[in-house]
Amino acid sequence: MLHAARLASALAVSATLASLTACQPMRMQVDPSLTDDRMSVSGPGFLERGQLTFGEFSAGSIDRSWTSSTSTRILSHERTRSKQSYRFVFAARGVVTDRVACQTVYAETAHDFGTLRVDNGRHGLGCVLTAADGRPRGELVMTERERHRPSGRMIHDGTPIEVIPRMRGENTRWDMLEPVGYELRVDGAVLGAVQTINGGAVWIDRTAPAALQESAAVAAATLLLYESLDS
Repeated sequence: MLHAARLASALAVSATLASLTACQPMRMQVDPSLTDDRMSVSGPGFLERGQLTFGEFSAGSIDRSWTSSTSTRILSHERTRSKQSYRFVFAARGVVTDRVACQTVYAETAHDFGTLRVDNGRHGLGCVLTAADGRPRGELVMTERERHRPSGRMIHDGTPIEVIPRMRGENTRWDMLEPVGYELRVDGAVLGAVQTINGGAVWIDRTAPAALQESAAVAAATLLLYESLDS
């Protein structure tokens, strides 16, 4: 996609959404079944250090590495790969249950045609989940099958949870260019959601078993701390 075209599209969509929301911060559009299960997020969120909390859950000892990039170029063709790692300790009701270690990657190919530059990039996220006692607990992996819409799956204590990007805010009719959050599903049923813009928010179905609620919370904390690495 051309940089100029993408910028123009983003500005147009942003201007439209700004008028629709009357300058109010955008909130993610979620399944109606989750409406009463919203938890606000507090803490540094996207900063490298500190503690993030929502409801009775928290992510502490947050540590994020510098972003590193390598590039190779042959004539007008360039390949760039960037990566960054982050880790944190997850706790439920003050008790540490998981240690999460993640790596974010961004791979881009670009072609220069005189003053015109055409690029194509893909995001990825891979996380290893370990119990407080050191035993393996699962993983979370996301890739981009569709540009700017990373999706994937988390396995937590043997339970698969689908991670689905959501591109639309409340009371809007158009998708954003980047996800505003993610929906979490188990066997096709909505378990929770996480808004990753405007301070963040988390929804978890309170009628679900406690173990599933905890799994959803681990996924939510991981996604709240995830940052895409566009070059």
